[in-house]
Amino acid sequence: MAGKRIWVVLTALVFVIGAVAAGAATSSASNSPRASTGSARAEAGPSCKKCKKIVRKAKRCKAQDNDSAKCKRAIKKAKKCKKILKSERCRKPTGGGGGSPSPSPSPSSTTGGGSCPAYVPGEEGAGKPTSIVTDAATEAKPIEVTVATAEAAGGQSPGEVSQFHNIQVDPAAAETGLWVRFEMAEGEDYDIYLNYADGSEAAHAGGYNPAPVIPGETDGTGYGGHSETTAEQLDGIKSPDCQGYTLDMASFQTPGGDKTLKLWLGEAKYTPGG
Repeated sequence: MAGKRIWVVLTALVFVIGAVAAGAATSSASNSPRASTGSARAEAGPSCKKCKKIVRKAKRCKAQDNDSAKCKRAIKKAKKCKKILKSERCRKPTGGGGGSPSPSPSPSSTTGGGSCPAYVPGEEGAGKPTSIVTDAATEAKPIEVTVATAEAAGGQSPGEVSQFHNIQVDPAAAETGLWVRFEMAEGEDYDIYLNYADGSEAAHAGGYNPAPVIPGETDGTGYGGHSETTAEQLDGIKSPDCQGYTLDMASFQTPGGDKTLKLWLGEAKYTPGG
């Protein structure tokens, strides 16, 4: 009888020890880096890419004097997003490599000649043409590319649509200034984003083209370029020799159709991440 009692006690102890161990494991898991990822993301706020869209929407709302509930929310969120975009996690790389490119297939075609190793784009530019910009391309005689763009209805369906084109600079000097001009018709609205192979941003111009009249808000300045009623332009993005980029040309308010992209080298006026 005593032996049976001892066996019962030992069995109970085994269950108690197992329960304690399980609780400790659960506690440890909840404190692990993986478990805390969700809370860290919540504290960090929206992603850099989402914040860019929110800030763009807020700019257009201000330009159009739109006081709808959606616009009020966007303007409110934009205040926080501007801080996020200036934070370390959204800062642009300053090195010549522009991040580690993913193993993508070579671009389908090139224009402009050049002597650099071929630019290997990331996901955005995979399979897209590449324009190699040398010193022969000037403001008076730029490389011109015809870009087929998609229809977009100013924030309504089908929403904003991106078109991509790869660019690589090949100057005689160790560094240069890349100038990019994307031209459109009056009343249309586009944004342009100069991205590295890893998707991070070097510069952009994203004002409200139908009315680029509010300095620092709808005129697209402050990030390496400016907006006009018929163009978005990047003004001399400082680039090391052989630097490659993928240009995102986003339709926002347009019937679509062929547009003109102009590329040339000149004075470096804007340093990414500076």
